[in-house]
Amino acid sequence: MKYILLFICGITFSSTTLLSQNNQWKVYNTSNSGLPINNAQVIEQDLSGNIWIGTRGGLTKFDGTTWVSWTPLNSNIKDDMVTSIVFDGTTIWIGYAFLGMAKFDGITFTHYNLSAILNIPSYQGLGQVRGMDFDNNHNLWIATYNGLLKFDGINFTRYHTGNGLIGPNNRVWSVKCDRSTSNIVWVGTFDAGLLKFDGTNFTQYFFYDPSFPFLGGLQQVNRIIFDQEGDIWVTGYGVIEFDRTTMQQKTVYTSNNGLGDPLVWGIAFDHTGKLWIGSDCLDGVFCLDNGTWITYNETNSGFPDDICYTVMNIHVDAFNNVWMAHSSKGIVVYNEAGNVGIDEGTRPKLELNMFPNPANDKIAFHKKTSEITKLEVFDYTGKLVKAAFNYKNENEVEMDISALSSGIYICKLISGSSVQSGKFVKK
Repeated sequence: MKYILLFICGITFSSTTLLSQNNQWKVYNTSNSGLPINNAQVIEQDLSGNIWIGTRGGLTKFDGTTWVSWTPLNSNIKDDMVTSIVFDGTTIWIGYAFLGMAKFDGITFTHYNLSAILNIPSYQGLGQVRGMDFDNNHNLWIATYNGLLKFDGINFTRYHTGNGLIGPNNRVWSVKCDRSTSNIVWVGTFDAGLLKFDGTNFTQYFFYDPSFPFLGGLQQVNRIIFDQEGDIWVTGYGVIEFDRTTMQQKTVYTSNNGLGDPLVWGIAFDHTGKLWIGSDCLDGVFCLDNGTWITYNETNSGFPDDICYTVMNIHVDAFNNVWMAHSSKGIVVYNEAGNVGIDEGTRPKLELNMFPNPANDKIAFHKKTSEITKLEVFDYTGKLVKAAFNYKNENEVEMDISALSSGIYICKLISGSSVQSGKFVKK
């Protein structure tokens, strides 16, 4: 496929653009989908493979074929501006732009007016939710414009500058729970950098040296993710990789060394190791491929033309579709192999056999034609949960899956130059 693309590039630019649009890129908007509005804020995928989109017009679900939206006109959703989505099993939790948060069981929204619950005037911004995440103990952590909240299912605890939160104010921009430990929560602030909270104390890690002129004040942390090695990546005024053990900065990318925008938002790694970064406004979406930055916009891809290219969130699913929440053009999806979408019925049949399926504690993967060199298992959020390597002279691998939660999983099997995917169910 790469040779074909290179050949076409040598002939004509317009042909390359057309190929990218038809095979690798797809845009969902109000004209060709069930999106209630083209301003998308957040995108996540549940364990059943459904795509959930928070927009400035309500909450939308896409199962690969059917679109369903919940708005103030057809449901009891309070705030049509949904900024955050997180799952706890089959329960969906959403954060609002102004009115707190809600729990959704698929039919009814149960609302939490955070300002009223914590007796804080609404104008102080506690109801402005910026991010949400669950820890291993099912505590929900909520990033708000007026502090960090912990919800244990019954009670809320608020962390602010008066009881430990570090910074000149209480603005928390993002939150990510470290599930490799029992109690570490990573907190992105508006102007105090990255904070590590161990349940008792906050520790501060600056985005830039605070003593450095001008850059020292650019401490905004918009998004936080972990890579497969466990390092922490954050976006804000650039992209920074922190070594999680030493908390030293390993990599720093800014508009001076490849990024097309000084301020960036969405971030995700795809299954081939490429890093995807969402622009704040200036130039599209950025991809770091083997140390080289590529900017995708309407000039060289199927990315939609716009005055402002804000990509607030990026999600990579188990099929390596890169889903991008665009602030004015809807949802942009990219798949390098040209198989955009989550409808498994349109995908080629595989030679990969899995048994038993469904499985309890162990499952065997069998490839008919050649030995297995690498096997990876992803949950339906696209997170790598299991891997096996270098099975020489073998075309069958048995894997222990007893530690996995019940649900649907996608496996990616590599044998020589062949890459295949399949689905199995853990009971």
